[in-house]
Amino acid sequence: MKSTVLLGLTGLAAVTAHPHIHSRNDGGKDAATLGKRGVNLDQYLDVPSLGSYTKAEAVSNDSPSVSGSDYIQVATDLVKKTFPDLTFRVVDDHYVGSNGIGHVNFIQTIHGIDVDNGNFHVNVAANGKVFSHGNSFFTGSLPEKPASRKRDSGEPVDALRAAVSTLNLPVQVSADAAVSASLTDTDDVYTITGVSGTTTEPKARLVYRQDDATKVTLTWRIETDVVDNWLLSYVDAETSSEVLGVVDYVADVSYEVYPWHTSDPSQGERVIEQDPWLLEASQFGWISDGKTNYTTTRGNNAIAQINHDGGDDYLNNYRPDSPELAFQYPYSLTEPDYKNYVDASISQLFFTANKFHDLLYLLGFTEAAGNFQANNNGKGGKEGDHVILNAQDGSGMNNANFATP
Repeated sequence: MKSTVLLGLTGLAAVTAHPHIHSRNDGGKDAATLGKRGVNLDQYLDVPSLGSYTKAEAVSNDSPSVSGSDYIQVATDLVKKTFPDLTFRVVDDHYVGSNGIGHVNFIQTIHGIDVDNGNFHVNVAANGKVFSHGNSFFTGSLPEKPASRKRDSGEPVDALRAAVSTLNLPVQVSADAAVSASLTDTDDVYTITGVSGTTTEPKARLVYRQDDATKVTLTWRIETDVVDNWLLSYVDAETSSEVLGVVDYVADVSYEVYPWHTSDPSQGERVIEQDPWLLEASQFGWISDGKTNYTTTRGNNAIAQINHDGGDDYLNNYRPDSPELAFQYPYSLTEPDYKNYVDASISQLFFTANKFHDLLYLLGFTEAAGNFQANNNGKGGKEGDHVILNAQDGSGMNNANFATP
């Protein structure tokens, strides 16, 4: 991909400049809360992180090189070489993309139990050499082996009750709730029956969870799908009562904007667009770069902010921050002071630029073709060149430009 890009929508035109073609985050806050129920998960939410990342140019020349059909073995050999004293398993989602790059995921294990947030991702080029890799494996002191892998069948039910109570979930666990099978098969996921309020029966699995770089804890991972939120709650397996962390697979984002087909504010009405990205083009959505989840107009494709003084210090410039991920701000065609609708201006610019990114992606402007993204996630091309979007740019009036070296 290209190097840093600047998109300046200048003066009062920031809201109206449309192309003529169709959940630790910013601001020091935690990732999105469960706003639809009013449940605040700030103290529990786990934000995915990448412990380390190595690009192709940093991979040693003696990296394994074999035929493309052996890319899984190449990746496995790299993980063994990187962490010779750790154990892991291959995740059954490996594939070779259209660009010939093979993608292989691994998960760390301790005493045969998965470390749920201990991952290793390897990208292998078509020539059989490692293209890039990243990992979040735990490298601290390993815990002692549990006395027995067989657990009391009441433990996952108690863990579910703890998650429901702690997070105030709209779920009812009956007195006779039970797991669907005896806990003798070490790698199985167990369903919990006798529960109402979920779209599917809750599931429980025994996993390790990294609390930080120095500690892992054996936990019950409790999966609950309550329509608006699909949660993985990690409950301490020793007590089956303390919630240590939560991952929410659902995070609705909304923007109040002029939709894509509107060429001018006088020709249309603003609407609420919810989760408007195309996952095929923006696999992390618009407000995450795969490493950090944001609550502002910042993500993998672009970062949008005001620039009234026309300067270059865009990272420290103002941008709207919405912990509820609701970028809905007032705007009126009759408002004479552009500073009174700065949030609407920035949100519109962010929305339009991201829509344009997704459209161009479908037309072939992908990572390998040199598009603009912070994180290419192993799909080829150079990364670190997301678009910089300056709304109400003080360097000029009634103009717009897109510059790239």
